[in-house]
This record gives sequence, structure tokens and C-alpha cells, in this order.
Amino acid sequence: MLKRIPLLLFMLAITSVVLFNGIASSEAKAINFSDIGDAAWAEMEISEMSSLGILKGYPDGRFLPYQSVNRLESIAMLIRMIGKEDRATAVEEAVVSYKMPSYVPWGRGYLITAVEEGMLDKNYLDQLAPTGAASRAQVAALTCLALDLELSTAPLTFADAADIPSGYKSYVATLVEHKLMQGMPGNVFEPNSSINRAQMAVLLSNLLNNDFANPYPGRYITGVIAASDPGLGLIALQDGSRLLLSKDCRYYLGREKASMADLKPGDRVRLIKGDDGQIAFVRAERTASQGGLHQGLVENVILAGSDCWIGIIELDGTKTFKPAPNDLLIN
Repeated sequence: MLKRIPLLLFMLAITSVVLFNGIASSEAKAINFSDIGDAAWAEMEISEMSSLGILKGYPDGRFLPYQSVNRLESIAMLIRMIGKEDRATAVEEAVVSYKMPSYVPWGRGYLITAVEEGMLDKNYLDQLAPTGAASRAQVAALTCLALDLELSTAPLTFADAADIPSGYKSYVATLVEHKLMQGMPGNVFEPNSSINRAQMAVLLSNLLNNDFANPYPGRYITGVIAASDPGLGLIALQDGSRLLLSKDCRYYLGREKASMADLKPGDRVRLIKGDDGQIAFVRAERTASQGGLHQGLVENVILAGSDCWIGIIELDGTKTFKPAPNDLLIN
């Protein structure tokens, strides 16, 4: 498998870009972005990735979903996604034996870390144009290399497959095969088009939710809701954990905006915990309610307003929470 990205498309590109203090300001929070409604198809993923700290907004409260991502930004996002942010910070001023690009406005440590991770070839790094727009094909390659994925040889059926540079076809095929990237309307991939911030949010979210990368395991929580109390801002999961939700938490049920009141026992959730320990993002999926006979030991009872849930240790040792109907019978 190729271990370093060919730099042919990265070399000597001259692109005029506007930089906002590097990748963006960390001051803006997902809930405050004023413009993500302009990219409703990616709003959930933008909120999710910004809640996790992988993507950040700008000081004026915007996210700029359709702004092109440059090469240095795409590398930084992926380095964050694979959990190497601390390493990039640590080597920001490191002395290296190879030549760096002539112009690196910020994030030198990300480039050094990308070399260490096999994403970039140190022998050609000085020819990289960091502020040039990253293409969709380039980001596919960087993603494969960041994750050390086994490359696919599957044929590509996009109408513009011939436009994908030969050195990048296997990278694109790999991400398409894993459903991490997909084509555009009209069955095209647009490999040489620049990738925008909304598209990067979707890619990064796919990495997280398909278990390809998880930079902060302690902050990414999955489970099934056992009970919720909107008045107290609390939810309980079937594993027994109880979590406090931020007053600014953003909720999605399916792909639709929701509120805490929309959450129901049995919903499968993916949660992101903020730096303050409170849940900042909830992504819920509604599952079919399960009734019938359950055999085991009643471990506890949770009361939330007029609702009641029963914690059961079933005969096989599985712990579950079930909503208690009015006609509940316990023998």
C-alpha cells in the first residue's frame, strides 16, 4: 500500500485566500453559528464536529460552510480527527531535517505531524502550497493515509471517473467503498473541485460515526435512552449513566432539529460532551418500541415526573431500562 501521498497536485499551486487567524477562532460555538442554515444538508454534522472541537467558527459568529478548505486546514482537521492535536502543538517549533514550505502562515506542527503519520512525504514537503485550495481527490488521499486504510481496487463508476488523477483513484475508491465520501448530483465525483467546509464536516462526521476515528473517547458517548427529564435537563442511559445536558445543547432526531422534549426512552443516541462535562450535542435515532415479557431482576426504578422506568438485569446478565406502562405486571 502506498504510504505517502503523491504531491503532484499539491505542488506549486498559487491560490489567493483570506486567512482568519489560521484555521478559525475557537470562540464561536456550534450553537451560535449564524449561517449554517445556508447548508441545511450538513447542519447536523457541522454542529457535531464543532461541538467536538474538530471544526471551529469565525470570530464574527459565522461558520462559512461553502468556503473552500485549503490544504493546511484539511491536514489540521484530519490530524485533530486522529487524535494528534497535542502532538502537533508539541512540535510546532521543532527543528526538522527536511525543508518546510516557504510560506506557512500558521500550523507548522500539523505539517510535521502529517509527515510523522505518513500523510506527507518529507522529501517533497517544501513544494507543498499550504494555502492552496484542497481538492476532493487530495482530501480523499489524505484521509486514507491518516487512517492507514487498505486501498480498494474497485472500479469507479462516476461519469467523470476519467478526471480522477491516476494516483488518486484508489484513494477515492476506498472512501466511496466505506461510504465516507460520495458523489455529487449527476453521478459525478468532481475530484478536482475544491472541498468546502460543509463537505469536510460530513466527511469527519462519517469517520466518527462509522468508528474510523475517535479523537476524544471520553467525550463521545453512545447508548440508548432509558429516561429523560427536560425540567432538570437530565437523561439516563440504559447502561445506568446519567448525564446533564447543556442549556445550549443542540438536538437532532433523525436529521431534523429537535428539542429535549422530543427524546423518548428507547431512542439510540450519540452524544458529545463539552469541556464543562455537560452534553453539548445529541444525535438521536428513533427505534421501534419493545414490549412483551422480560425475565430477570428488577435493579432500580427511575421516576421522572409522571413517567416511570424500570431497570432490569435480564437472565443473560444484560442490563436494560424499560418504560413502565400503566398495566405493568411484576411477579
